[in-house]
Amino acid sequence: MKTTEEKRIVQAPYSGSSDLPGQVLSVELGEDEEVNWLWSHFPNGQSVVTGYEIIKKDGAKTRFNIESAITEWLRSEDKGAEEKSERSKK
Repeated sequence: MKTTEEKRIVQAPYSGSSDLPGQVLSVELGEDEEVNWLWSHFPNGQSVVTGYEIIKKDGAKTRFNIESAITEWLRSEDKGAEEKSERSKK
C-alpha cells in the first residue's frame, strides 16, 4: 500500500495588497520542506513577495521566481515566432 505525504499550505507574508501582478500568495509544502520567501522592492518603497525557495530538510533547494519565469516564457515565445517566420519564408 502506498502512503501519501501530508502537504500544508503556507501563506506568504502580507505586503499591503493582494492584487499586485506577480505576487505570490501561498505555497504548498511537504512535511520535510520549509519556505524562504523572495522579495521584490519597488521605488515607491513597497515590497512584495514575488518568488520562493523550497528547502528540504536534507538541504536540497527548489527555487521559483516570477520574474525569471516570465523572462523564460517571453524568450520561448520570441523563439517560436522566429521559427514560424522562417518556415513561412520557405
